[in-house]
Amino acid sequence: MDNAALDMEPLRGFANYGARRLAHLTHSTERAARGWIKTGLAPRLVIRWLELTLRGQLQFIRSDWDGWELRKDGRLHSPDGSAFTIGELTAYGLNMQLLRELQRRRDGVNRMDGL
Repeated sequence: MDNAALDMEPLRGFANYGARRLAHLTHSTERAARGWIKTGLAPRLVIRWLELTLRGQLQFIRSDWDGWELRKDGRLHSPDGSAFTIGELTAYGLNMQLLRELQRRRDGVNRMDGL
């Protein structure tokens, strides 16, 4: 196991979930969860998992995602407050493909104009 997995961090408000709920959320044992609550510390990866699954905070995946959140409304929220649905994100990729194709065609036509 990676040493980072064993680094401990404060459990903070997650201790209020109780051992049974923490065990369920983290796919751990109640015994482990009781230990975290007793010490007020949990493995860093457990804290990251809870931050992601309960709060939707993505900076724990990569620092580039700082300020981005997956919220319970099912949307990806940007730091500037914009919200995107799965459909909009899918359409974005398709729109970028279309834009590249249109640019390719335009550039091809422009080159032919000079002949």
